[in-house]
Amino acid sequence: KSEALFIGGYSGSGKTAVVKSVQPRVTAVGGYVISHKFDAISRGRSMSEVISIFNDLCLLIRDRNSAKELFEIVSKLIEVFGGNLSVLASLLPNIQALMPQFKIPS
Repeated sequence: KSEALFIGGYSGSGKTAVVKSVQPRVTAVGGYVISHKFDAISRGRSMSEVISIFNDLCLLIRDRNSAKELFEIVSKLIEVFGGNLSVLASLLPNIQALMPQFKIPS
């Protein structure tokens, strides 16, 4: 089962405190927590901010999984994206970090 949670709210409302309080529990069950602050200035480029977050997630996955687990993850990506994996890799260059010996066709 996969889930994602996004937290939003006004400045000073305690969002960071909530994230920091749940991070140990999420990590303990094998989940990932990525924190990123969006401000009024970044509103015009919010998609690039989201892509950056997923790029960071690729590195977290690489660092917290064994070679066997990474192979399974990459195999699943290939199964799901097929020939479009190169499109994903162009958006998320860090996806290559999941399996450096596997070269994603361009």
